[in-house]
Amino acid sequence: MAIGFESFIKEGDKNERSIVGDIVATCSSKGNVSFTSKGVKYLMYEYPLKDQRTGKEFGLITDLVKVEKDKLKVCYCDLTISTKPKRIHLYKRLPASDEIKEYYLAEDTSCHTPPFVVETVNRHAVRDEKLEDSDVNVGISAFAGKVLVYDNLDEYNKHFDFFPMDTPEGQVVGFSRDFVITNDEDSGDPYTIFLGEVLNTKDVKVKLTENEIEFSIIEVDCFLGTLKVVAGRDCFDLSKLEKGKLLEISAWIKADFGVDPAPEAIVDGRTKKTKKAQDDENVDNVVTRLADAGYDVSSELTSKVRKVIKKAAGIRRKKN
Repeated sequence: MAIGFESFIKEGDKNERSIVGDIVATCSSKGNVSFTSKGVKYLMYEYPLKDQRTGKEFGLITDLVKVEKDKLKVCYCDLTISTKPKRIHLYKRLPASDEIKEYYLAEDTSCHTPPFVVETVNRHAVRDEKLEDSDVNVGISAFAGKVLVYDNLDEYNKHFDFFPMDTPEGQVVGFSRDFVITNDEDSGDPYTIFLGEVLNTKDVKVKLTENEIEFSIIEVDCFLGTLKVVAGRDCFDLSKLEKGKLLEISAWIKADFGVDPAPEAIVDGRTKKTKKAQDDENVDNVVTRLADAGYDVSSELTSKVRKVIKKAAGIRRKKN
């Protein structure tokens, strides 16, 4: 299962495959192509997440689709929560990275935070071949893999047998609220463990094509300042969750590069388009098949995607 879904789909849920497939298909069939990679090798789709209770948009489903000779193949699907862009420094690309998705050790340039792991979303919306040792503007949100609720920091420290103690160097009390540690081993999916005080909680519900998904968006005050964390009440014990509580969170922190894309990557009529054309015959042979999700799409979408690819590649239709 793609990273992020674990935060709100309970392990072993009998509808897991249906929900994940529905998320992918909803974005690919109803979303807009927002960005293209160099040479139009990848297309990035976006579909707004709208809360059924309030009607307000609060995030996005994003699909990365690879353009092949006779099909479009979904490489991954992800979710992000809307937030103000944050400038961070990416100083080490992690071994788990590949062409589709990259992981970095990063720090907040404004306050020089301890290192934390970010997972890239809409990576190909920026055209830089190398991002290591660079500053970037990204949207930051987190998707929980584990959430534990404590009354306060004192209770958390007592859980680990830390108590206030005077020493010649001062008083030792244990963990601070800015505590953070990373798991960035060579294998697996790197993640970050941190503490955060609850500022606000909002429950949301999203209607997809066939299913509904529900989860909580928890705003916490942590080492990154205010951070929005996604957690499902069916996945974690959030019965004691309320403002002021302290959370221990293991999470995948998403860095959405779509908030500050390269102008030539944007697919709309207001910006310049990539100069590199793609072969006419290759484009005309493109058919849309969401093989990974097991969904076939309509001829209307196939036509739409062909137009987008031609537009992004700077190809004009030949006159008969």
